[in-house]
Amino acid sequence: MNSRIDTLPLDTRQPPFDLLPEAVRAELGAATGTQSFREGTRLLEAGQPSPCVYVIVHGHVQASELRDGVEQFFADYGPGDLLGAFAVIMGRARYSYVALEDTLCHAIPAARFSNWSPSIRALPPGFMPGSRSSASCWPTARRRRNSGG
Repeated sequence: MNSRIDTLPLDTRQPPFDLLPEAVRAELGAATGTQSFREGTRLLEAGQPSPCVYVIVHGHVQASELRDGVEQFFADYGPGDLLGAFAVIMGRARYSYVALEDTLCHAIPAARFSNWSPSIRALPPGFMPGSRSSASCWPTARRRRNSGG
């Protein structure tokens, strides 16, 4: 079970949001709430749309994908990491994400995030998570050495 809380502001002065125009950052801050997820809750399901883009405030989340019918965990995400931007822009998540512990996230509604797509797409290529040059703009997930675990 997860719950929505509306009291913790997103600091848009921090990367990657600091690259956005001031007006977009102001709208982003006003539109963002927070959402908590209990340990074991799936934040996103592979192949499904995402209701929000999440920025982890506290807690840890693990990414997985199905390989030969077996769920394989391959990355851990923590405070400052962002999830769901690809799912919002492309209409579906590439991977599933599950809370490893009780986790608190900033929640940017998908519809609002989509409204800012022109501003986001005008940014340098590294802004988008998952792009090859994104390392300088995004906190990175800790990749697991053993893709099976």
